[in-house]
Amino acid sequence: RGSSKKHTCQVLVVRHSGCVGKVSIAWKTEALTAVADVDYAEASGVLNFEEGESEKLIAITTLEKGANRVAREFLVILEALEDDVNEYQPQFNSFDDGGDDSAIMAVKIGERNIGHKSFGKMFDKWFNTNHLLLGLEEWKDGFASALLCNGSWEDQKEASISDWIFHFVSLPW
Repeated sequence: RGSSKKHTCQVLVVRHSGCVGKVSIAWKTEALTAVADVDYAEASGVLNFEEGESEKLIAITTLEKGANRVAREFLVILEALEDDVNEYQPQFNSFDDGGDDSAIMAVKIGERNIGHKSFGKMFDKWFNTNHLLLGLEEWKDGFASALLCNGSWEDQKEASISDWIFHFVSLPW
């Protein structure tokens, strides 16, 4: 769905208040105005801080857009592991985004030629065209599965005569 030109965004996670003991933190990306797998590659993982380690990098792939696209944002969310067996549990700053339970950072991607005004850029700002294209693609898939016997090309090959009869009888509804 997204562009074939990919870039890697590095997010630095810093462990404050000392680096005693092992700590594990789960992380994930979440869409905000950006669309997963169109503007960036959806990802998740676990950061394992060893004794004495205070910094880790998260690599996130962003997908290149045209020259006059408006900026889009997605979130990187850090959370404590539910079944963490480490002696130390992560503590998040209650005054930052995410509160006591997590840390949330917004990543902004895609804006170039900031002073350039074009109809395409203004339209993209008012209507998130990535969401429109994604919706159109899902509609097209749904429409095709309604027309195909048993819902897909693969299942259609295995359809019996009775499947075809019921398909054509029920198609107008």
